Amino acid sequence: MTLAESGISVSQFFAFLAGQYKIDKKINTKADFLIHFRKFLLEARSSGKKVLLVVEDAENQNDDIIEEIRLLSNMDEAGNKLLSLLLIGNKDLEGKLLEHHHRALLQRVAVRCHIDPFTEKETAAYIRHRMMVAGSFMEIFTAEAVHAIHRFSEASPVSSI
Repeated sequence: MTLAESGISVSQFFAFLAGQYKIDKKINTKADFLIHFRKFLLEARSSGKKVLLVVEDAENQNDDIIEEIRLLSNMDEAGNKLLSLLLIGNKDLEGKLLEHHHRALLQRVAVRCHIDPFTEKETAAYIRHRMMVAGSFMEIFTAEAVHAIHRFSEASPVSSI
């Protein structure tokens, strides 16, 4: 399940999670959500499944949502975590996690990685690769177009318009 929306309220966050995880119980309060979500996580675990929450643009999530994500990551059964988290963000995410009020979440981070900006040559290779994946083996981008794409994307394969 992927959370890509930013600027949502805590109640919208819980409603979103309930919908994405197909928890079709009546949820009026945070307590309702937590009861049903824990049951969902335990059922997934008992059937051998792992649950992953992917938060895209995590640097844009408000502090209340980040805190709720941290609290959800506390859910465990017999010392085993019931929910795995993957926070994805730009260079501002690390700065956000370094803020004092997010130190508890930062302490739980098991792996960190970042993608260095592409060189223009790497941008060209990435464009060729994506074109081949799409089924085109023709060179349709000029060197000038690749240069413009590289500059516009700030040399990142994950930039968006």
